[in-house]
Amino acid sequence: FGEYYVRLFSILLMILVGVLGILMVSTFRYKSFKTAGAVRKSIYLVLLIGAVGMLIWLYSQYMLLIITGGYALHGIIWYLAGLLNPRRKESQTESSESTV
Repeated sequence: FGEYYVRLFSILLMILVGVLGILMVSTFRYKSFKTAGAVRKSIYLVLLIGAVGMLIWLYSQYMLLIITGGYALHGIIWYLAGLLNPRRKESQTESSESTV
């Protein structure tokens, strides 16, 4: 790689570390997936886990980046979806009014 790409990569890496640091102290909610699969066993879930495992085995660098990036983004996406959902806002204001 040329010096330009090395410099660009290091700047992007510093930005990524800063964004991840901000996400660590933010109030965005993230699912822990502790109860995933505990409700009901499904053949589709087993096949999905097997397929993801095989993709990680074959394309580990790309798949692990996609999985961790998706997990980091899903908290932000759920937060934005909550802002756009008017039904959720109404139920929050009704519950706060009833407690006053």
